[in-house]
Amino acid sequence: MYKRLLLLLALLAAGLLVACEQDQDAAATQEPAQPYVSYESEELGLVLEYPEGWVAHTGFNGLTIASDQLVIDSNSLSEIGDEAFVTIIPGELALFEMQTQETFAADQPQAVLQKYRSLLEDEGQVYTVVEPLTTTTVNGENLATMVLSSPVEGETLLTLLGVVINDDFMALVSAGALEETFESARPTLERVVSSIVVTPPGGGGP
Repeated sequence: MYKRLLLLLALLAAGLLVACEQDQDAAATQEPAQPYVSYESEELGLVLEYPEGWVAHTGFNGLTIASDQLVIDSNSLSEIGDEAFVTIIPGELALFEMQTQETFAADQPQAVLQKYRSLLEDEGQVYTVVEPLTTTTVNGENLATMVLSSPVEGETLLTLLGVVINDDFMALVSAGALEETFESARPTLERVVSSIVVTPPGGGGP
């Protein structure tokens, strides 16, 4: 189920966003004890940090950071246990506008996030709002997030769904874990999401 969800997110973004073809102003949150490592991809146009020991997997024109390779390899959400993941799909705001035939301002990530959620629901995702949409500024970028729950194969997935916008570039973000694990994983998920810097793909740095 994880692979199906990731593929759904990626296929939507591939049609909506991706410009390349690669296969704190916010309040601080409690940080986990483990050290973090930096990740940078000029081709994807992403800079971020994630916990040492987590795995990074590129594919479907995006990046998944997971607490264990099990998450990447799993065919069923019920198999991921107490693991967690963050999926990031970068692209251009103009492409999102072109494909949705709507106009979005770079300083209104909430509108993009609402549209992204509706696109996922159009593709069959069933969401219940756990925490309403909020916006903030992190690393000079505009960030909107909301927490949603969705039933999957007898389990409940909690997802921090988000959008990061940096001028003409943006990233769709899905950070999740099963319900029993989400609260303990949340500080880590939020730190990863808050560290994301979106840059022009192909080498244009922040």
